[in-house]
Amino acid sequence: REVIFDAAFPSSILGYYSVPNYFPSEPDHGDIGFRGHNLLSLIHEHGGIERPKYRWLIIGPRFSGTDLHVDPDGTSAWNSLLEGCKLWVLFPPSVPKEMVMMKRQSTRDDDHDDDGGQRTTIVLKRSASETDDAIENGIPSNPEDDDDEKTIAETASIADYFEDFLPRLKRSHPNIEMYQVIQRPGETLFVPGGWRHAVMNLNTTVAITQNFCSDLNFMDVWREISSKDKKGNSELPERTLIWLDALREVRPDVAYLVGRHD
Repeated sequence: REVIFDAAFPSSILGYYSVPNYFPSEPDHGDIGFRGHNLLSLIHEHGGIERPKYRWLIIGPRFSGTDLHVDPDGTSAWNSLLEGCKLWVLFPPSVPKEMVMMKRQSTRDDDHDDDGGQRTTIVLKRSASETDDAIENGIPSNPEDDDDEKTIAETASIADYFEDFLPRLKRSHPNIEMYQVIQRPGETLFVPGGWRHAVMNLNTTVAITQNFCSDLNFMDVWREISSKDKKGNSELPERTLIWLDALREVRPDVAYLVGRHD
């Protein structure tokens, strides 16, 4: 039960929503937003090269989700939910990665995730009433017997994380800084750059999300992208220079920060 992340964003969809005023807008999405344009858009506008992927249409079935991760390149993100309910957990950068990453076991030697851990498939049994309880109370549990019971195959990295690992984490570290949120249709959630987060869909969900670089997180994004270029890991090594030249032309106040901090 996988989540679909579609980065091939049809231009026709752009007319059906607007970027919330709290976040930077995109040049191909109408007037400039309250927070200006996404600074990463300058890479394509002025350099003519492809910028990092930054917006997705996300569709996921019940009890699917995304593992604990940090969004790429130091970017922040907003996520607007159109349908369904999502359960989020977020940790600030001050919380050690080792404390919040779940160690996994697997029955298959070739089943690995991006972090080098291993996945296993478990069977969860939930009823429709349990879904309602999950939406109200946050963390769904497994019912014993129910006439309306449904069997769902799910990866341990999502279901076990929310249902088993997080409760144990809170018991062993009662003062840990973490935020669990139920997101409902029509709500937009902000994910600060560098914050680890995981998401589980409590029912079928449809959402739109965009990652961005603004004046506030520019130096974090710049350090991440320029570091990749210096190490030769970038698909486009000239990307940093193109971006900096564009910033000097359009946003010299932001470009000034590069020389000041580098």
